[in-house]
Parts: sequence; structure tokens; C-alpha cells
Amino acid sequence: MQSFDVEFIEGMDLRVVRVLSPVTRDEILSLLDSEFNKRQTLNLVWDFAPGSLQLLSTDDLKHLLTARLNRVWKRVGGHTVMIAHEMTEFTLMKWYKEFAETLGVSEVQFHIAPSMEEAMTMIRGEQR
Repeated sequence: MQSFDVEFIEGMDLRVVRVLSPVTRDEILSLLDSEFNKRQTLNLVWDFAPGSLQLLSTDDLKHLLTARLNRVWKRVGGHTVMIAHEMTEFTLMKWYKEFAETLGVSEVQFHIAPSMEEAMTMIRGEQR
């Protein structure tokens, strides 16, 4: 079964990653290494429904963030919106966002949205 669906929206310099099943840290790292090396976009939306973050710990999220720090400069001025459909996801995403801020990641702005519609509004609003 495929774990991710990736869509590019040209006019918004946006990649939307839909997580289709519960995923592990290694699956996310593999996606980042394969997809993101092909083409870099300024903006990124992660949608975790119908998948989930249930297989990830805070240590996994910390590893995911620190593993990507050497590439974040390619997205200066970009935005990452993480869609939280459940309270558990919201809590993990909030922790991820706060950890990024603690590390001083300022090249990319992190946002949490309750739906795809709100995520797209955030991306559009930030581009005005």
C-alpha cells in the first residue's frame, strides 16, 4: 500500500503531501530524500488524514527536523502547514513547531491548520 500521495500546485509553488496510512520516521525520511531531491518548493502542506502520526514519537519528530536543517535554507520565506485532524496530531505538531522555533529555524514559518481549506488560506494569505 502506498503511504503518501504528493501533488504540486504550480501557481503557489506548493507541494501537498497526503499521508495515506500510519507512517514511520524512516518512511518520512525516505519520502523527503526521494521526492524533495527531485524538486524543491517554497511551500509545503502535510495532511495526515486518513493516515496518522500514531507511529511517531517526539524523538522521531526531533530527528526529522534536525535531519532536514541543512536543506531548510532552500525554502527561505516559505511556509509549512501541518493539518491536524485529531488532538493527538495537534499536540505533536505543536511540539514540532515549538522545537523548530527553539532551534532557531526562521527560514520557514510553521503553521497548524484544522483542514485543507484553512491550510490553503494560510498559504495564500502569506503570499500576498
